Amino acid sequence: MLASIEEKASHYAAHIQGLEGEILKDVKKLKANKQQRNKKFFDRVGFLQKEVESSVQELDRTKRIYFSEESEAMDIQKRAQAADDIARGRKKDMKSFFVSKSKLKKTAGNLSVRQDEVEIRSTGARNDYILSLATANAHQHQYFKFALPVIQNFFQKFEKYSKCRI
Repeated sequence: MLASIEEKASHYAAHIQGLEGEILKDVKKLKANKQQRNKKFFDRVGFLQKEVESSVQELDRTKRIYFSEESEAMDIQKRAQAADDIARGRKKDMKSFFVSKSKLKKTAGNLSVRQDEVEIRSTGARNDYILSLATANAHQHQYFKFALPVIQNFFQKFEKYSKCRI
């Protein structure tokens, strides 16, 4: 009788070890699947954040260009207006007494042409800035309205599941 009990016990132990091996295989598959899913999720989150970051960097770059072009346009506009006033005789300048009227008109014309060129560049820079502003706003809206709630939900679930160690 003792031999039959030992035989049954060893049979049960072998059966339990087989079940334990199957369970460990399933747990390894589940753990690998979980790690793969988490890696894909974090890669996607990183991509979304880099996208928002790059649009904000582009916005900052176009803003600097726009302000630079706009300040240059204002400076040229003031200089062109002053040169035009001097050439037309509305404003007197000590230097203008020693320069011919045709030379003053030529200088005013050159500054007027340069003013037009700078205003065109400034308008282009302003349009680029407005477009990058709209792009950055759209990226941030997309991120905060749709992506961030999904990320928060994932972390809440992740916190729940991380308490159950596998």
